[in-house]
Amino acid sequence: MSVDIHKIQESGEEESCRNQPLIPLGYCLIRRTGLRHLPPCCPPEYPAVAGCPCEAVIPDGDNIPIIPPQFSPEDLGRKWDLPPERAEALFQFNSEINRSGRINYTWLNYMDFKDAVQVRDAFFPGREDVLLLGLAGWDPALLSRTELRQVSPLPADGSLLGFDLYGFGNSVPEGASGEKPDYTRINMMGLGCPVCCCDADGAIPKILGVSLNRLGLYESRQDAALAADLVNRRHLGEPVWYLPLALTRY
Repeated sequence: MSVDIHKIQESGEEESCRNQPLIPLGYCLIRRTGLRHLPPCCPPEYPAVAGCPCEAVIPDGDNIPIIPPQFSPEDLGRKWDLPPERAEALFQFNSEINRSGRINYTWLNYMDFKDAVQVRDAFFPGREDVLLLGLAGWDPALLSRTELRQVSPLPADGSLLGFDLYGFGNSVPEGASGEKPDYTRINMMGLGCPVCCCDADGAIPKILGVSLNRLGLYESRQDAALAADLVNRRHLGEPVWYLPLALTRY
């Protein structure tokens, strides 16, 4: 595949992302164990927060109230290595804060960092397989969604893991693959698959001449922005818009 890297860079993606502050999208817990079907380009430590490589995410459709209700304490307990009564308590906790409007249904994240910390400390004390992550983007158009203005800021003591690309906006009309969606009109639940699911051999970083870090993530937001620009313009993934995000661990 022949790609003009200079043309991609001249699109302004690299310069604009360098000057934009990170916009917090919310917080979630992930469980990294039992990943059996990772694409070859993803190391075992790959911290997927949504989509195919991920085994479990909180909050998600299996642990928050949805219509029709599909909650099973036994299934949730098996996924997170919790006894059914603790899984039931986790569901009730999420139900309560959901009634308070503190779960972001577009990305399925906790909007308040304190809620994610409370879940981690109350339900998974000492569990090294459960990670608390913060997610952030830098496209100013994201702030057209009013709920994002209510997400608590990223705490300064987090450890930046790297940057990844996630499919977003699965309701993109047929034939509109790679077109940036109107964020205000999307009410989907959850991020889609990370782009590595469509790029199992790691061709995109090779095309761009960049390296992924030991976690299988882009080292810099500039690299992630260039990758997203390439993917979206060349339709290299699923027919969705790929959004570059920062992943921070707490």
